[in-house]
Amino acid sequence: MTLTFSVEVPDSLYEKAKAAAAEKGETVEHLVSEELYRLFDAYWTTKSKKLTWEDYLRVLDKASDAEPEDFDKL
Repeated sequence: MTLTFSVEVPDSLYEKAKAAAAEKGETVEHLVSEELYRLFDAYWTTKSKKLTWEDYLRVLDKASDAEPEDFDKL
């Protein structure tokens, strides 16, 4: 699944991204997508390390036992 959205950035930042993408032989969109992935991967990895097993179980206890909607079934 792919989502398209717009972000306003300073011209100078866009030019740096364009140069970095060209150096790697990629599009700016691909470069930004990769960097966002790395950013959020690091964020969630760091955040998850702060959780204990008890925290995890507490979250699971809040989950519903109801059947998921048809669109949400695997």
